[in-house]
Amino acid sequence: MTSTPPKTFPNVVLLGDSITQYGFGVEGGWARMLADALQRRCDVINRGFSGYNTSWIQPILGEVLTTHLVQNSIAIVVFFGANDCSLGFQRIDIPQFRENLGKIINFLESRGAIKDQIILVTPPNCNNSAWKKQCVLDDIPFEERDPGPYAEVVREVGRQSGVPVADLHAAMKVPGWEEMLIDGLHLAKSGSEALFGIIKPLVEERCTLSGVPTECMPNWREFLE
Repeated sequence: MTSTPPKTFPNVVLLGDSITQYGFGVEGGWARMLADALQRRCDVINRGFSGYNTSWIQPILGEVLTTHLVQNSIAIVVFFGANDCSLGFQRIDIPQFRENLGKIINFLESRGAIKDQIILVTPPNCNNSAWKKQCVLDDIPFEERDPGPYAEVVREVGRQSGVPVADLHAAMKVPGWEEMLIDGLHLAKSGSEALFGIIKPLVEERCTLSGVPTECMPNWREFLE
């Protein structure tokens, strides 16, 4: 056998809200698509927390992103804004949102990440009328959302800090974008496919730079030699 296996599989960590938490689901399966694409190369670890915004995540960052986890990661996806941009109790105003993103980046760097390993994602567009109907069905408070300005903040933070940005919001500026959302807020299959298509090349670049082979551990055919 000629392959030299790595000591551990590197991680790709996904940090975010419900769109991340549900990322392994049937519809919002962007995380599942990424894990499938990285079979035998990386472990995709989901750290999504439904309902959270960039302020509420701050107190638990140290618990959910340990030094060991961060230092063994080749990419860390940071995907917030869908709740921050609400006009109700989840709202985080623009200046605080910008500051919070900076705090997350600083935290990751303090745990050993470099900026090229961090990937910021802009929040998706929101179909408020469809989301209102879903909130009625689920018996939860409806909060109108305005993600556009928050998407721009993510882009600005990325430019200013030198962190790559996966611009999902821009990718949704197409006719029929409403179909990319299953309930007006969360990603449907086509929305997940769009996000996967943006994130995959960024993660693949990190794999290349980190020397991750196309297939970890010996191929079964080598046992025939």
